[in-house]
Amino acid sequence: MKEKLKLILIEIRPLQWVKNLFLFTFLIFSRQLFVVHQDLVLIIAFISFTFLTSGIYIFNDIFDYPFDRINEQKKNRPIASDRISRSEGWKLFILFTSLAFITNLVFRLGEYFLLIELMYFVLMVSYSVYFRNIAIIDSLIIAMGFVIRIIGGAFVIGETQLYSWIIVVVISLSLLISIGKRKSEMTMFENTAHLQRKVLGKYSEDFLNSLLSGLFATTFLAYVLLTFQMDISKNIFSTTLFLLPKNIARSPHLLKLTIPIAFYGLARYMYIIYQKKTGGTPEKALFTDIPLVVTAIIFVLSVIYLLYAGK
Repeated sequence: MKEKLKLILIEIRPLQWVKNLFLFTFLIFSRQLFVVHQDLVLIIAFISFTFLTSGIYIFNDIFDYPFDRINEQKKNRPIASDRISRSEGWKLFILFTSLAFITNLVFRLGEYFLLIELMYFVLMVSYSVYFRNIAIIDSLIIAMGFVIRIIGGAFVIGETQLYSWIIVVVISLSLLISIGKRKSEMTMFENTAHLQRKVLGKYSEDFLNSLLSGLFATTFLAYVLLTFQMDISKNIFSTTLFLLPKNIARSPHLLKLTIPIAFYGLARYMYIIYQKKTGGTPEKALFTDIPLVVTAIIFVLSVIYLLYAGK
């Protein structure tokens, strides 16, 4: 039983759960991070969405069973290696998907968040079955998944002011990560790339390089414009921990101080793709590349501090 639970845990990919933290985006930028009720509601929403994404990962592995068995990276996954049978996989898929919607209904996360989860479910199932084999569309759908997360988080906390540049940043960043993953897979598998993932046969190195260069610039510029959109001179949270001198706290430009940090983080990810050639698994890169981990922590803490610094 203990071994089976361990296999299930591997199958639902805990490292991938970090993507669901995007649900908290508008909680932070709407300055409600220290509102306990909102925190609790979003934690429950995070759990519900994690159940849903876990179910999708299981569905994907069941559908990919014959392909994963010949894939060097995926052949040891529990379903691909038959340590979890496909019939057991279907039961787990139904279980986790049901838990997602049951959690939503029991804790009354709202009809809009329920709609968001249904949209995500349909989108990801259609991606696994069909759209992942269509060049460019495969990356766009992954980006849509991140946008669905941040809008879902906004719905849960009742936030109606959806900053447009936050959405643009998330779209650009998720496309950068997705295209970077394709680039790394092509580099890793070389001449057998199309056998490992069908859509890779429809890309070329030059095309992916062009997309990566454009997306790097777009993501960075979108974040710069976001710092102009956010007027942090109207801070409402004030404690001695976050207190800044009055003349500094009144400045609407403090968030621009994070621009160099954002640039380094993006540049570091590009470095991982081109120099270290390990961007094929972004979630692993985030946890294993120390400079990127440190940059991400500094960036998040800096944004929170500057947004919540009292006047």
